[in-house]
Amino acid sequence: MVPIQCSSLGEIIVKVTKITAYIGMALTLVACAANAQLKKKTPKSPAPASRAVVSPVAKELQKQRIRACSKRGSQLADAITTASRYGVVIDSNPKNPNHHSATMVFSRQSNQPGMGTQLASVTLAPTRSGRCDTTVDLVYLWGQSCQQIIQSRYANYKQRTGLPGNVLVLQAPQQKPDQPMHQAYLMPLPKGCLVLEHNRS
Repeated sequence: MVPIQCSSLGEIIVKVTKITAYIGMALTLVACAANAQLKKKTPKSPAPASRAVVSPVAKELQKQRIRACSKRGSQLADAITTASRYGVVIDSNPKNPNHHSATMVFSRQSNQPGMGTQLASVTLAPTRSGRCDTTVDLVYLWGQSCQQIIQSRYANYKQRTGLPGNVLVLQAPQQKPDQPMHQAYLMPLPKGCLVLEHNRS
């Protein structure tokens, strides 16, 4: 230890104060260095993995062992069940559901004015190549005349030969032959128009 030589009490206080300040600075530097090292060593905890939400329709498809068309069926079901209130019945082959067609029938409350309750029928048909052919039929009662709904909803559709009973047949324009086919069948009623939309892909 180095002896402190001071001529007065005031000099002793000054030197002790300087030594205390140096010690405080040294301790601060040590603490900062230790904190920086701790930050480097402490790994960041990984963000919790988000779990995919499985819809009730997808669960029912899995329950009925419909695997070949489960993905396509779930996609169509998600698109159809955008309404808050809906119901569904799924019909499949009980013995070998994965190699036969299955049908899903939905009833839903439409969010669009004038449509009311809608019925949608989805047919899923697995193919030998591993694909899934689908047809979607949407049925609803329009509160206005068929001519009014043509102007508002099917203005760019091409009118084909009609069916008996004044049923109008309309087909959506196709850019390529292999594109999904979309047709609409309109039957006039005394108070509105009964519409069947048919989609095949």
